Amino acid sequence: MVDADLPSGWHRIESKSHKGKVYFFNEFSRVSRWTKPEKEEYEKPKKIRCHHILVKHNEVRNPKSKRTQVAVKRTRAEALTHTEDLRKKLKTEPEEKLKEKLMQLAEAESDCNTFKRGGDLGAFTKKVMQEAFSKPAFALKEGELSGVIESDSGFHIILRVPIK
Repeated sequence: MVDADLPSGWHRIESKSHKGKVYFFNEFSRVSRWTKPEKEEYEKPKKIRCHHILVKHNEVRNPKSKRTQVAVKRTRAEALTHTEDLRKKLKTEPEEKLKEKLMQLAEAESDCNTFKRGGDLGAFTKKVMQEAFSKPAFALKEGELSGVIESDSGFHIILRVPIK
């Protein structure tokens, strides 16, 4: 159900497990929450900054890990499971430790060359990244962690952070 009073990409959904309750789901970032998102929270800036973890698989456009410099042999399903496991680890962290933990995991697990910087992509505009990445990244508010996102490069977990 689309609501005109919700920010772009957000949907109000009736909970199946909590009868009579609704939750809000963002189709781009795959984030769900019980509280209604306000439009002001999600105004679209021209540039944002994110940290991310990339998990490649053997079907991506460049199946070589930038961290290990070795061809990636894991299947798409294995990569998805691994990314979901990494996200579960991040979800257990308190908000003030989330960035630090994501940076540690990026250094140890990410297949992107940003692993050297803890997954820091720096500030970027929407058109710089693949749409499959930038749409959910721009849908996040600062400090918010995405769900698992798939692009031509593999699976991502994105954390939007303030621009320095």
